[in-house]
Amino acid sequence: MLAAAQVVIAGLSIAVLMCAIVNGRQLLTDGSAKGLIFVGVLVAGGIFGETSFSPQRVFVQGAVALSFLYAAAILALTRSRGDLRRAPAGWYLLLALWAWLFIVDLTSGAVQGVTATAGRALSGLVLLTGLYLLRWRGVSVQTIALTVVGTFAAAGLTLIITASPWRACDQFKCGLFGALLTGPFASENYFGILAAWSLLFSLTCLSGSLRWLTASLGATVLVATGARTSMIAVFAVMVMYVLAMRVRGRVVTGSPVGARLHRALVLSAIGITFGAAFWLLFTATRESFSNRGNIWVSALGVLRNDFTFGLGLDRWEPLTRLGILPEHFPHNGYLLLLFSGGAVAVTLFALLIVTLLGRQETPGDAIARLAFTELFLVMSMTEVVWNPLTVDGLTWIILALMAYGPGRPATSAGIPAASPVRTSTARSNGP
Repeated sequence: MLAAAQVVIAGLSIAVLMCAIVNGRQLLTDGSAKGLIFVGVLVAGGIFGETSFSPQRVFVQGAVALSFLYAAAILALTRSRGDLRRAPAGWYLLLALWAWLFIVDLTSGAVQGVTATAGRALSGLVLLTGLYLLRWRGVSVQTIALTVVGTFAAAGLTLIITASPWRACDQFKCGLFGALLTGPFASENYFGILAAWSLLFSLTCLSGSLRWLTASLGATVLVATGARTSMIAVFAVMVMYVLAMRVRGRVVTGSPVGARLHRALVLSAIGITFGAAFWLLFTATRESFSNRGNIWVSALGVLRNDFTFGLGLDRWEPLTRLGILPEHFPHNGYLLLLFSGGAVAVTLFALLIVTLLGRQETPGDAIARLAFTELFLVMSMTEVVWNPLTVDGLTWIILALMAYGPGRPATSAGIPAASPVRTSTARSNGP
């Protein structure tokens, strides 16, 4: 059964990859060549760094970051008038969040040596460069989606050459095929995160054959990994997206009442999600969520007198060596922020999310952005989906949340008509 599953996944991966290449060529003819290459460096390079085919992970991360900066420099030197638009909403909050985490980490005394300090500083340069990337008119969330889907398909194709793409089921979970699919990655959870995002991108950013092939590949990989958080999150968000598109398109598009209703729904969704996240974090027992609760309870105990400003990200590893914390990373994005920068970091993060969702754009883009954000926030309840102080295979997620949409309307059918990769010359307004 495992061999048959690998063949199915590899076959779907080939089909998705071929469609993605065809549609990538379409973007190139539309004048987005530089942006597509620029995004590809960060997305494909970062994901490659997470695979078993990669050499030393830290060197690959550094190479990806430096290549990204080099590509940005080339882009800046060759730009013409009209290539750039205003910075995306919330850019200053993103940089403020990174700066605060960096300062707390640096003053904690845990960051030792020029190399470690440079690595943390490099993550800030990458975020700054990413914000510059998002100003380019040839770059939208569709560009990022196509690159992610293509790279995800390439990872699926490697199952035919990966020595051990499965691991045995454990006491906590088991995949549909009697084992857990890790693919070329160290963890099935990471593969599951890529599958879930590809699934959501198939609904919100793709159409035609590429949409259905990507959805089939994403769903197959997701159930094979047994990544329960990703499965629950993406299913709930996709249902929310379809319902919201139908209601928004038929009833309230363009009306003042609709605008107020949209703001109320956004604030309610974010408030409920944040509330649920911290309720789960602070009420967990040591056995909760496949023993993730043990990590959370231990970390909250360490933070007892430092909830306001946090301890700094690089204090985590020394505490694990001392046996004060379990030998695992936080497994919770909210806990990572709380540990790294305290309530100040959590507040900056919450303001960033609210600002992103409050930007002025078409109903279709606004609902897609809400879907991306909710997937990110729900996944972060049991996984570290984005670490602001590092460059890795998921750094692209924050850029996907902040990227401009193509300026599409919501239709009564719920899904706007589009080419295989939805593109438009219409501009989404900034904040």
